[in-house]
Amino acid sequence: MCSLIRVWRGRLIRAALVVLVLGVTAGCGRRMYPVEGRVVYRDGTPFTQGLVVFEPLEADVRVSAIGEIHKDGTFRLGTYSETDGVPEGRYRVLVVPPMPAGESSKPLPIDVKYIRLETSPLEYTVVRGKNEVTFEVDRPGAASGKGPRNLHAAEGR
Repeated sequence: MCSLIRVWRGRLIRAALVVLVLGVTAGCGRRMYPVEGRVVYRDGTPFTQGLVVFEPLEADVRVSAIGEIHKDGTFRLGTYSETDGVPEGRYRVLVVPPMPAGESSKPLPIDVKYIRLETSPLEYTVVRGKNEVTFEVDRPGAASGKGPRNLHAAEGR
């Protein structure tokens, strides 16, 4: 009887380990690759604060990546943690300035097209290995000489 219990206990432990390993690795099927770079205005001046957001364009990638823009315009992206990288694939890129509460009529420091998936012209393909990129952005209304200068105007409010 004791040997039968030991056999079942051993099988149970092995089954639990298999389930644990499969559960831990199920969401980690894609490798992460470092993505870092700069956001600058067309004249080379750094865009000094906000976020860079990568939204996947491929159906098999279901996670977004995000990185804080520093005062010198640099950023580093992370998906599950701050700087763990991004899965390989194509992404639409958003550049989002800080949105102070209660000041939505204040002009944005960037053309509003960069803060929406539907209008951002920025795309990037993450490849195996290290990825370095510079995104050039327009100041408010620079592309057409006019246009919405704040979030409320862009939303039609």
